[in-house]
Amino acid sequence: MRLKWKGQSLCLMIAFLSAQVLAGDEPKSSDSEQHTVYEYVTCAVYYRMLIGALKSNPSDLSSLEDVYLDQMNRAISQGRRAARKEWGAQDADKEFDLEWQSEYGEMTTEIDKNYSKIRKLKMKYADSCDQITSTGEQIKLTGTPVLPALALLD
Repeated sequence: MRLKWKGQSLCLMIAFLSAQVLAGDEPKSSDSEQHTVYEYVTCAVYYRMLIGALKSNPSDLSSLEDVYLDQMNRAISQGRRAARKEWGAQDADKEFDLEWQSEYGEMTTEIDKNYSKIRKLKMKYADSCDQITSTGEQIKLTGTPVLPALALLD
């Protein structure tokens, strides 16, 4: 009798956990999901700042510029589309540009006009912007990659 009860409760737990896992596997961002103009502008400026940081510090990661440029352009395109919906075609570009200038100024101040402090922006914006501009590809570099095989050569 006790074994039967454990089997039923185990089945219920598995069913419950499976439902949670399946619910958690939904994509965080989809084409149908709407974000605000501010969110798109914030992400576009964030990727612009990452590109600036890469250009100011030549390294082997310069190939990421194209990735960040693509994400920035995607955020700009989606942001301009959202701006047209929010403010109408006549005012959209002007309002978008004002948002950009404001956000760019805030981020520049946040890193004290020093690209070597870009980590502050990564900590704050990386996850949400990756979700907003996601194409389903997972590209995440949050620090300098460590290559253990190269460390052994020293």
